[in-house]
Parts: sequence; C-alpha cells; structure tokens
Amino acid sequence: MFFRNLLLILIVSFVIADAKAQQFSGLKVGDYIGLNSIDLNPALSRTSSLQWDLNIVGLGLDISNNLLEFPKTSFISFLSSRKSMIENNFDEALEDSDHIESMLGLRFLNNENTRAHLELEVLGPGIMIQTEKISFSLFSKFRAFTHINDVPNFARSVYISDLNSGDSFELKESNLSYMDWREIGLSISTSFNIDDYSSIHMGSSVKKLDSYNVLYIKSNQANTATKFNDSIHFENANFENAFFSGLDYDEELQSYNYDNQKVGQGYAIDIGFIYQWKQSRYSDRNQKIGISFTDIGVINYQENGLYQHITLIDGVIEKSKFLDENLITELQKELEIDDKNYISLSNKQSINTPGLMQVFMDTPLTKNWNLRVSIRENIPLFSPIERPSIIMATGYYDRKWIGASFPVSIHNHQYLRLGAALRLGPLSIGTDNLVPIFLPTSLRAFNGYFTLKLNSDMFSFLKRTSYYKGPKSKQGSSKVKCYEWH
Repeated sequence: MFFRNLLLILIVSFVIADAKAQQFSGLKVGDYIGLNSIDLNPALSRTSSLQWDLNIVGLGLDISNNLLEFPKTSFISFLSSRKSMIENNFDEALEDSDHIESMLGLRFLNNENTRAHLELEVLGPGIMIQTEKISFSLFSKFRAFTHINDVPNFARSVYISDLNSGDSFELKESNLSYMDWREIGLSISTSFNIDDYSSIHMGSSVKKLDSYNVLYIKSNQANTATKFNDSIHFENANFENAFFSGLDYDEELQSYNYDNQKVGQGYAIDIGFIYQWKQSRYSDRNQKIGISFTDIGVINYQENGLYQHITLIDGVIEKSKFLDENLITELQKELEIDDKNYISLSNKQSINTPGLMQVFMDTPLTKNWNLRVSIRENIPLFSPIERPSIIMATGYYDRKWIGASFPVSIHNHQYLRLGAALRLGPLSIGTDNLVPIFLPTSLRAFNGYFTLKLNSDMFSFLKRTSYYKGPKSKQGSSKVKCYEWH
C-alpha cells in the first residue's frame, strides 16, 4: 500500500502540473536560437547569427512512465474532462488512493522493469551578447528531476502482500529519487580559425545552484528477502536514502507544512567543443559536429534532513515500524534493522547533480533546410538521479523570422517519439512527443514547451546597414583565389 500510494501521488502530481515546463529539444536547433542552444552545448552561441538574444520566459515539461496509464485518451481530452474534477477533489483523493483511481480512470500496468521520470524547467530572464572575439551569456532557471527505476509496481506489491509466512522473494536494485534547484549562470565561449574553411568553437558555463528539496531511496544491489507475519528478513542488502526538505508533518494539526527554504547549495559546470567546416571551398553553408558535458556539479545539503547508507548481511525490518499514516514520517524515520552496519549516517550530505554527455552533428540539406542528429546519455555512476537517454534526428527549417523543426527520437533506447516545433518571431512552441497530446492513446507520457524572447535581428530594420559580422559569417572566405583557376 505504501508503494501504491506513493506512486499515485507522484504521477497525479505530474499530470496536474498543467504543462509548466523542460527539454526544448526541438528548439535547440538553428542559427537564430541563441541563448537556448547553450543547454545542449555552451559553444553553440558562437555559431549563432544573432548579435544579442534576450530571453523573457520559457516553460517546458517532459513526463513518461510505464507504471500506470489513462486508457484511450489524449492529453487535451484528459485536461478538458478531468481538470476541474482533480482541482475540486484533490485533497480527498490523497486520503483515499482508490478514489484517485476511479476519479481519473487510472489503470495500473504490470511491466516488470518499472520506469518513470519527470524533467521540469522554468526559464527566467537571460541574455546572450556576441562580439567578434567572444560571446557571453547570463541566465537563470528553475529545474526539477524525478526518476523511478525498478521500484515494485502495484502487482508486485500485491504479490508480496499475499505471500505466506516464510516465503522468499527477490528485490531488484531500485531507485526512487527527486531533486530540484534554482540556478544562475554565466557562459563564455570563443572561436579559433584553423584555416579559411574551418574553425573550432569552445565554451563553458558556471552555475550557482540553490536546492530546495532532494529525496532518494536506493537499493544498491539485488537481494533476497523472506516475509514473515510481523517482519521482513533481508539477506545481503545495501540501502541508501536521503531526505532534505522544508516539507514537514504537523502531528497536532495532522497536516503538511512546507517552508520554501534553501536546504542545499552548490555549483555545476558545462563544457563544450564544436568543429565547424564548409561543405566545399565555394559554399557558405557549414557543417558542425560537437560534444559537451553538462550539469557536472555537486550540491551540499546541510539543512532539515538526514542521510543514511547501511548494509546488512542478516537483518529484520519489523512491520510495526512502518504503519504511520503520513509519508513524511515514513521517509524521515530511521530504519530499525537488526545487525545493520552504517557506512554513513549524517545530517549533511553532498549529492552530485545528474550530469549528461551530449553529441550532435548538423548537416545542411537544401536552402534553409538542415538536419541535426544528436545523442544524449547519462554520465554513469555520477548521480543517484538519472535522466532519460535520447537519440534524436531533427529536420529543421531556419530563417530570420520563422523556423520549424520536426524531431524523431528514441527515448530510453526503446520508445519512438515524433515531435514538431514552430518559431514565429519572439514566440517558440513545440513538443517532442506529438501523438499523445492530440490522438486518443494509452496516455503514459507528455512533452511540451515554449519560449518568449527578443533578439537583435528583430530590430535590424532600425539600421540602414549592419556592420556586425558574427562568428558564423566571418568563418572562412567566399572569395576564390586566383591560382585556383589555373
């Protein structure tokens, strides 16, 4: 029941977020994107056609799971038919998980390898300025990540509950985690010409992070457990958990309280390199290939929390220790396990941010049409928070006032997604997962985003002649040398 209630709260909270906001994958393409592109590679600002780019606001949200679904509906239909019902009955639903199921029409799935994730991003004000030798950017944003991996699903929980005393069962290596932070960053990039036809761009970003919540519960290795009437017996287990937050439970008032305060601070860096070259000596169209390492950092948590890391060869968890009525007490409670050995027990903990390695290649197709192929992977064993792996091919149309992109991606090496995005003047809007938004399907995922910004090309009509030559236009020369005609 604990797993069932927790998963319901997480998934329903994701859905009622009303598309507040992350990935922007379909809009990080083209020479007129500017500031948004540095999330993929901080050196991409050097390939922009913009002299400056001012971000006003941006929102994006990416969700997927294989734990439960809303059968035969689209995201738009779901919101129109159930939004008011959720808002009016949410408090009551949290007290009764069966009411959530009936209210939303949820259906639990029986996938053995459970997966779920959320990536949320709220872009604040930011600016990119480009000079002949260097580009720099100032930016701000809020980000949140949730990851569930091989946590026992509802069917598995029922199976364990129905076991007889003395029966054994297997527990996989599993992970349930959440982390958020607010970041303010500075990005600097520059370029070096190799010859008249090629150049190298390099860039780096430094980000100050303030975190408000982190939670993760991990089983670091698969193990065998035996169920008894009043306890569960573990063999060769390794557990790790952390909970730092302003969220608390008032026993007297029997209600949750949340104090929005910083519980952790840290820093992260991004670093990127791009090699850019012309298709031929006489062409002004460029190809690019780049690699970057992003969100490489650590947050030090020192307020309102507890971190534990324990091992046990032969230990017991008493059932009576885990019958409290509220989630917060459950998470904060120290595990009462016989024969446990503490690797660590502390009110402070340093936790790595979920870093990524990203590779991309841009190739011109025809006039104004281009193709980008990109790969995004987690940096292994770096952080308890994991983010989805994405392999993507994006065809995009790119002009000063209008752009369009059509990404096709493989999500977590198995789920095919089709997307579309439109840039029209200051407004960009899109999705990397188009089908479940509009078409009735088994609704398990959502992706959507938009940005609102101003840039130098929108005000080019104020100038008779522009003397600015950005890195893209000054790379190489289109003049033909005389000896090439001999």
